[in-house]
Amino acid sequence: MGSSWLGLVLALAAAGHPQSHSSSRVVVEGRALRLELRCQAAALIEAVGHDVDGDGTLAPIELAAARTDVERYIARSYRLLAVDQAGDARSVELELVALSQAALSEVSSEEPWVDVVLRGEAGNAPVALRAELSLFRERNPLHRDVATVEWAGEAPRVFVTGPDVAAWTFEPASRRRPGVLTGFARLGWEHILSLIHI
Repeated sequence: MGSSWLGLVLALAAAGHPQSHSSSRVVVEGRALRLELRCQAAALIEAVGHDVDGDGTLAPIELAAARTDVERYIARSYRLLAVDQAGDARSVELELVALSQAALSEVSSEEPWVDVVLRGEAGNAPVALRAELSLFRERNPLHRDVATVEWAGEAPRVFVTGPDVAAWTFEPASRRRPGVLTGFARLGWEHILSLIHI
């Protein structure tokens, strides 16, 4: 069973282009969220098409024609969920605000890349953020995304999603810190109590 599953995964990966990866930046300021995604043109073409001339890149006119399909695809494949005080997670509706070819000077390879920017707004200011990604995996299940999350001026945190991890959850330091302090306090009390019983 294991070897046949691995063979299927490798066969599916071979159907897509090799070394499929992307990078993303998620910025949270109050209720406002911004998703900046940089992806390989080949991956985007596999997902939404629109490479009319078949040259493996998306020219500005092709990108303009692809706007609606790209917006739908990214919003469906890179779901951002705002978590409220009660722990409920609600999907944030994302709207495409920019779609362009990435400048070659900004990427590390000669292959064409595309920059996609979307924005959305949570109903209330979230206390945490969750992302669920299926980005480009329908053609390449080994696709990886490296996400940098910036929350209201805090130091950025990095998350990697891929075949083994399809989601990440970000909690700001102000929310994480009480849990850590409570944990240390509990350990301290347990230690003191263990000494009393000696």
